[in-house]
Amino acid sequence: MAKMVRKLVESMKMTVDIHQLPIPEWHLRCPNCDYLLNGLPSHRCSECGDPLDMATLIPTYARLREPRFTGEELPFPDFGLYCNRCDEPLAGARKHECPSCQEPFEPSMSRPKKPRFVANKQITNEIAPQLLALLLEHDFIPYTLEEKHNPVSGLMTWSLHVLSEFHFDFLWLVRNKFLASNDATEQPEWQCQDCGNDNPANFDACWSCGEARE
Repeated sequence: MAKMVRKLVESMKMTVDIHQLPIPEWHLRCPNCDYLLNGLPSHRCSECGDPLDMATLIPTYARLREPRFTGEELPFPDFGLYCNRCDEPLAGARKHECPSCQEPFEPSMSRPKKPRFVANKQITNEIAPQLLALLLEHDFIPYTLEEKHNPVSGLMTWSLHVLSEFHFDFLWLVRNKFLASNDATEQPEWQCQDCGNDNPANFDACWSCGEARE
């Protein structure tokens, strides 16, 4: 499992350049003097002069990019959603109607109404919150990971809270990134002809050098 997760994370494309200049309107603040860093032309605070380490400065809940999916895409992507009437998958629908029974559906109805939602077991297939957090961080999906102490059992529990605006990005990530790679662990890996690296069966390109699978 650890080897599969490492390869999965390293294979995910970075969609945001955190070192771009001027610093975008991410509403970051200098950790030393609390100066707002929007529009700063260098990675040094213009107020106190401290250097800025962007890799450690950006919190996991920062909104650094636009959502990849809105839920309005057609054909309807595989978000793991099902028809309320016949319980058949909605993936592949060419209009907002169930492909099986033609029951109309409204994608926005599945998006949580609150600004953030808890990634519960029903939508994460019981994937550990710490593992999901790692995947969300590398896909720049805003989240917070909260740790709580259970006074009865004495154990620590974790809850993952995701920005609702990225609800469909989150569903797609769980459905098409993690679960697909998890299924691939039961299939033989393939070796890159260019660099010799071993890759999961469902990868079309080498995660190490980017060479296409032959």
